[in-house]
Amino acid sequence: MNLSVYPRKCQALEQVFEDAKNAKEVLIVVLDTAKSIHVGRICDGEGRYLHRRPFNVKNNKDGIIYLTNRIEKEREKLGIDRSQVIVAMEDPPHYVTNFANRLSDLRYLVVRVNAFGASRKRKSNRISSDTSALDGICLMVMDRQAYELGPECGPFAELRLAAKTRRRLVRTETAVKNMIHRSLE
Repeated sequence: MNLSVYPRKCQALEQVFEDAKNAKEVLIVVLDTAKSIHVGRICDGEGRYLHRRPFNVKNNKDGIIYLTNRIEKEREKLGIDRSQVIVAMEDPPHYVTNFANRLSDLRYLVVRVNAFGASRKRKSNRISSDTSALDGICLMVMDRQAYELGPECGPFAELRLAAKTRRRLVRTETAVKNMIHRSLE
């Protein structure tokens, strides 16, 4: 249920920022996902990075352990509650789903941002790097323009699956018609 007149703002993020006394008590973990190695940074709720350089996280069990240890170390150092930790990434592809779901199972708020929106928030659109992608994702989270990562179920997921299946069927049908047309000429 939407509790605000701003439909593009994430209600869960609003709640996290409201529960914190100030934005410095929110920890945002930003991940730029990839197939094998993700790039991440940790910053406070005001957007200040807590480390100079981004760090690499493997897309496996060891990577999750490494990332959670790093989050917990920062959390303890700053005295931040686990409910004030946000893990943000662009819309996760299928090869990142298990990684994101595991972080969600560990009771972190995992949100996803629109990749196009994050690219528009970057400081520079001329060159794209992991650091600029992380900046765009962080700015989207600070603007509360993200979506909770939840299980895709219900009619929306079924409709999406039906649309993908139909698209695949139309492509296959078109390819077969083109092959028949070429062989008859």
